[in-house]
Amino acid sequence: MAVYHSKYRNVQAQDLAAGCTPATCRALTVNSGSASGPGVDVALSAALAPKTTLDLTLGYSDLAYDVKTQERNPGDPLNFVPKLTASLSLSHRFNWTAGLPGMLRVDWQHSDPVKFIIRNQGVNVTSDNINTLNARIGVEKRTWQLYLEGKNLTNSNGVTFPGIFGFPDFRVAPRSLGVLARTQF
Repeated sequence: MAVYHSKYRNVQAQDLAAGCTPATCRALTVNSGSASGPGVDVALSAALAPKTTLDLTLGYSDLAYDVKTQERNPGDPLNFVPKLTASLSLSHRFNWTAGLPGMLRVDWQHSDPVKFIIRNQGVNVTSDNINTLNARIGVEKRTWQLYLEGKNLTNSNGVTFPGIFGFPDFRVAPRSLGVLARTQF
């Protein structure tokens, strides 16, 4: 666990070029003032049984700009930084047969909405809460692994970045099911 208070000078941020239009829009990386605020990070891991593990992470960050600039007001949050993130996973190891080790993992991930503010362009948009559920089951040998995996099993369709200037929203990738094979040599 970590509890902290951050002071951040010359925050690098994505801004849009002056006079930006949908046809000519360029993103710029700029130093956009200073920010400060509290934060907490927590990670817990519990062995529920000899081959079963529960993992939990929580992250809280309340960084906000301290100064007024052309693009920011005091109290504005940092772009793309959620206040709260969380994850929960359950992993279980077992044997499919003698000499063929297996694993099962289910995980859930959460992110609070994020802001994207650029005042000189009139941009002040917010994403959705994002929640995804993933699972994987497979074989794990020392030199190779084979998994059946599902990502975004609830088919969440949350907006990760709202469209600006008439462009479409960016959304969570839709549900996918697949096979993953890996080898080490």
